Amino acid sequence: MNLLTTYVSVCFSGLTKLQALTLNKELADVDYFPQSDCHAPSTKQNPAPIYTAILPLRSEVIDDVMSFYIKQQLTIEQCRIQISIPTQVSGTKPVFTVPPIVNHMLIHLNCGLVVMTE
Repeated sequence: MNLLTTYVSVCFSGLTKLQALTLNKELADVDYFPQSDCHAPSTKQNPAPIYTAILPLRSEVIDDVMSFYIKQQLTIEQCRIQISIPTQVSGTKPVFTVPPIVNHMLIHLNCGLVVMTE
């Protein structure tokens, strides 16, 4: 049995630039980027880009993530927990465990889960 390490992060989508900058200022290790295919319905001449932000999920940031979620009045659809696992090594049957921090986060915010292979 090959036990694999997972990487867990929180992702917020559909953010305005101000919300993305606020999250980046309030928490460390936040990456944000514009969603090129989505635009806010501001004006046809000058559409405002929509941003996605992602940060590692650690126990010390859960309260700050929840505070951001509440203060920015985000919807549950704008939040997801991403679990990244390494791709399978040929000839082995890998097993990966989901860290307890995921359950802890889901107690506070029942958002979606996404499992991705790297």
